[in-house]
Amino acid sequence: MMFLFLTGVLVILCILYAFNYNIVDLRILLAYLALLQLILFNVFTTSNLLLFYIFFESVLIPMAFIIIYWGSRQRKMHAFYLFLIYTLVGSLVLLVALFILYAHCHTFEYFTLINMEISSFNQRIL
Repeated sequence: MMFLFLTGVLVILCILYAFNYNIVDLRILLAYLALLQLILFNVFTTSNLLLFYIFFESVLIPMAFIIIYWGSRQRKMHAFYLFLIYTLVGSLVLLVALFILYAHCHTFEYFTLINMEISSFNQRIL
């Protein structure tokens, strides 16, 4: 619940910043921020780890447009490439871990994984 609250507050602060500094194409920026907020709310409320991964990766799409179009100076493309590379490398590690977890537990449901006994989980891994 705290992440949902913080996401809402952060998006409101971004909107206030955009209004105060006369951002070019404000409607497009607001649409990307609304899409970003919707995706982040899905990230924080899903209990399926595969859906979490999909929503987490789909955050890259509006963020890429925001960085490329409204970034400052000439380094915005460099910033976008670094953002993309670091996020994708970390996400590939997460994806591999999710499939290893699925191979051992046969589920992506978070609450099912939490309720599994630790000893049975350790026996499946070993």
